Amino acid sequence: MTMTSYVILAFSLLFPGTVLGQHRGELCEPSPSSSGTCKLVTDCPAVTSSILHKEQYVRCGFEGKDEVVCCPDESTKKSDNSRISERKCKEYAEFVFEYHNNPVLSSQTEKVKVDRCGNQRELLIPIGSNANPRQFPHAALLGYEDDNNDNNGRILWLCSGSLISDQYVLTAAHCLNTPQYSHPKYVLLGELDIESENDDAKPERFGISSLIPHPNYKHPKVYDDIGLIKLDKKVELSPYIRPACLPTVSDEPEKKALVSGWALVDRTKSKPGPQYLMKQVLERFTHQECNTTYNRQNNRRLPEGIRDQTQICFGLRTETRDGCVAESGSPLQIHHKDLYCMQTIIGVTSFGIGCNVANHPDVHTRVYSYLDWIESIIWAEL
Repeated sequence: MTMTSYVILAFSLLFPGTVLGQHRGELCEPSPSSSGTCKLVTDCPAVTSSILHKEQYVRCGFEGKDEVVCCPDESTKKSDNSRISERKCKEYAEFVFEYHNNPVLSSQTEKVKVDRCGNQRELLIPIGSNANPRQFPHAALLGYEDDNNDNNGRILWLCSGSLISDQYVLTAAHCLNTPQYSHPKYVLLGELDIESENDDAKPERFGISSLIPHPNYKHPKVYDDIGLIKLDKKVELSPYIRPACLPTVSDEPEKKALVSGWALVDRTKSKPGPQYLMKQVLERFTHQECNTTYNRQNNRRLPEGIRDQTQICFGLRTETRDGCVAESGSPLQIHHKDLYCMQTIIGVTSFGIGCNVANHPDVHTRVYSYLDWIESIIWAEL
């Protein structure tokens, strides 16, 4: 066996993928939109590449000790005209599952597929509440270094974001360069309750490789308030940390959507930083309603008013005593219409007036309008 074969075998044992229980030569489906044939892994360059890059793939079974995989047909691969973000979304959807050894079988070559979805349909009422474990596995916190000598280099978690690939986080551009704390230095993924170690979470902290604000974002204007963070290494995806989907159609946004965050704007100096990940249902406001709300700011920040093409407004139509949920960079999301346990990020929280004030919606950057730019950076090589 060659050294390459040993490497492929080692990685395939760590990343088993989906098991079909089929035999070599049988037809299979490597993804819902493509077809393939069960082949030995050594006869399928496409899956070999996926294994070496620690990407998800589909396993048919084994012939003795030789792995048999679902090898995609080249003709099918070439005819797939879907956007790269749509194809990646389907790939990430597989990470809602875990694979465990079957305690009934003596052979451990077949794995049991375990559903670890923490997502659920929300009651469409504007009440803030704690998020469920694994409900927002894409949730990210941005950490800044506090240079105050009295704080001994404490990390301040000031903005949120969303994991949208295995190495990129989507957030607001103004979070990438703050007046007081400059640039974020860390990203925290997989967290739920930052003050507890018994919250059914698997947090992991990452460094930052690069900060990429949209080239058209110009402070103090609040247009094009969207940016990307490249992590210092790829994320090992799991039910606790996995990307959300990006919107691939320009449909009018839903009448209601879900915002999530750590209520950072509610924190004070006496109790700095976030505690528990929260969620809240918001209602959509029309372009005219939103412009009326912010017409007094149509100066340096909003010289053109609210841009309907690139900004959307969601908020509350009735007063609530709940504290703030979202902060800058928080995702505005809806349940994916086709993929199980996946959410689509339709907006990035940009700015607002007050907190949970009736008929004063927050303004979110419309993600679909920047899809080409996002794809060109994250998946430039594909």
